[in-house]
Amino acid sequence: LFIALGTFLGWRFLAPDAGVNAAIIAAVNVLIIACPCALGLATPTSILVGTGRAADLGVLFRRGDGLQLMSGVKVIALDKTGTLTVGRPSLTTLYQTDEHASELSSLQSRSTHPIAKAMEAMGRENGATLLDVQDFRAERGRGVVGEIDDIVWRIGSAMMINEAGISVPDVTGPKATSLIYVAKGHDVVGVYAVHDEIHPKAPALIAALKERGIEPVMITGDQQASAQAVADQLRISKFHAQTLPEDKANLVKALQQSHGITAFLGDGVNDAPAMAQADVGIAIGTGSDIAIESSDIVLVGGDPSGVLTAQKLAQSTMGNIKQNLIWAFGYNVILIPIAAGVMAPFGFGMLNPMLAGAAMAISSICVVANALRLRRV
Repeated sequence: LFIALGTFLGWRFLAPDAGVNAAIIAAVNVLIIACPCALGLATPTSILVGTGRAADLGVLFRRGDGLQLMSGVKVIALDKTGTLTVGRPSLTTLYQTDEHASELSSLQSRSTHPIAKAMEAMGRENGATLLDVQDFRAERGRGVVGEIDDIVWRIGSAMMINEAGISVPDVTGPKATSLIYVAKGHDVVGVYAVHDEIHPKAPALIAALKERGIEPVMITGDQQASAQAVADQLRISKFHAQTLPEDKANLVKALQQSHGITAFLGDGVNDAPAMAQADVGIAIGTGSDIAIESSDIVLVGGDPSGVLTAQKLAQSTMGNIKQNLIWAFGYNVILIPIAAGVMAPFGFGMLNPMLAGAAMAISSICVVANALRLRRV
């Protein structure tokens, strides 16, 4: 509006012989050319097409800033269970002093953790019947505690059992397994090895992230030996084991300070704080509701390799936005002076308002057409 007003006054005072009609035409041309359609369409159109294409490929961008930040991710932290592994643990009995299938199933039926469900199923296969559990509590990242027939039962990690003042038997499990201890009162009555297979697409995912210059870091609550085995199989050089849920967020914060923009990929309730801390939280769509709610991006199909799709689409969308903005600004910078009549003194005459309208429409069409190219990404 200021440029149009300046154009009108310029023609009236600098070229009074041209008449008021020329001044009006020049001012109207400026208003038509400078119509911010292209500039207003540059960003939202690209985002709309980009997120629509992502949805077609099973990636849901829940927040706009997740799209922008995902394009510049430098490091991605990944949970192990249910993300890099299939999330269907299998159990092997290593040590057992008495029959406690019913107590095992009764306690674990109150928990939603994948390992708990696996132990509950194992107990049921051994003829367990559900018993009444009193004072049940789940300690995140550690295990569960409850009373059955006035006896305190604990199922969890060696750390949890030790902190209760109970001695842990010297039992070694197979490679790539974590050990779960069952304590009855003040005695350990069972030790189980938990094994979870590597997700078939995890090796290719880690290799592709490295090729794109994104450093993968595994963060898990599992024991050191189990985490080391998985890291070795996937060739992950940096990992953190025996991490409590509240510590995952602190590790993500440390990665943000040392590497810059950080993403976190997970699927469980325990991953929600880390997702909230990360610049970009990415949830496996088959995971828990709270993890999905805490995320910026959801991989709808449950495939962790969707991270690669999300990152490529984010980069393509941000690149497309920049192209549109360059076009919209360039169009205005070049054509506004022409609309104002700077070429008239050189014998080119005034720009026809109909041509100015056509130029404005063509500019908007070009921005939309460029954004639609994202449908082919």
